[in-house]
Amino acid sequence: MFTWLIGQALALEGASVPSSNTDGIYVFDIDEELNKQIVDTELKRLYVAIDPEPVFLVSKDANNRLEAEVHANGEMEIVSARGGTLTSWQGARVDNRLSHPALVDKVMTKYLLNENIVDKPVNKDLIRKALKEYQTEVDARKFITMASWVMRSTSGSIFIDSENNIHPGTIRTWLTNDGLKLDRYGTRTARRSKGLTEHSTKMFNDSKLGDPDVISYLTDINAIDKYFESGITVGQYKEMPEGESFKHVTKMKISNLAETANVTINNNSIIEMSEEQVNEIYEHISEDEYVDLIASFAEVWHNQLKD
Repeated sequence: MFTWLIGQALALEGASVPSSNTDGIYVFDIDEELNKQIVDTELKRLYVAIDPEPVFLVSKDANNRLEAEVHANGEMEIVSARGGTLTSWQGARVDNRLSHPALVDKVMTKYLLNENIVDKPVNKDLIRKALKEYQTEVDARKFITMASWVMRSTSGSIFIDSENNIHPGTIRTWLTNDGLKLDRYGTRTARRSKGLTEHSTKMFNDSKLGDPDVISYLTDINAIDKYFESGITVGQYKEMPEGESFKHVTKMKISNLAETANVTINNNSIIEMSEEQVNEIYEHISEDEYVDLIASFAEVWHNQLKD
């Protein structure tokens, strides 16, 4: 109620109020001194003390926003950044499960400080500039730490690289120029469908149910029996009552990983890596892939203009 009363008083003087919550209110389109006078007047009646302060705000919604302090020389210092693509801007945290490298969050904070990106398409040149700028601010070890991407083979799935190496657990990867392609396979819950019925007509009854090409590939690399016990067989599918759910083997998309991306996998401790090992990863980082990845996250922060 208090923030509403203050917001109303400011709005009557022409201010815009893009956001308010229990611990603060954001306003713009009003002179700073006039804002302070109105707030002071309202606070006398509310017996509350508030000291307004200028801030550079970028807000997608109540849960995704960035605040920066503008210094006298025009430079901006980030005060806080939170949300699905910002929270880890200072590095990965144990209380935040990332589905992308922390580098995305760091570069996003730099990108969002640009004032000329509002209501415009994502600017990959500015993202590339922010990425290069961050590279000059930290050493190689810190950079590959931020660029590392921890992937988890959840729900009984596994990762398989283009050399047919199987990775059944958690892996640490980097997007690199000379890495390997990476795919994910697992089981998915489903009910009878035209597509699965068609698959079942092309396979033996004791085969696992799924796309014949996928089943053949997983069988050839000795993965089908070891990792997909929960998947039903073709014979079981044919006897399955209509409407009953089951699990079948399938190829799955790796969230946020582009089809063009190559990855280098290394689960060794970054802290204990030699300088040579660190530089080996650093020198093969794919700048283009990271720029494209960050751009895909930046897309959700931009308004989609219609003709």
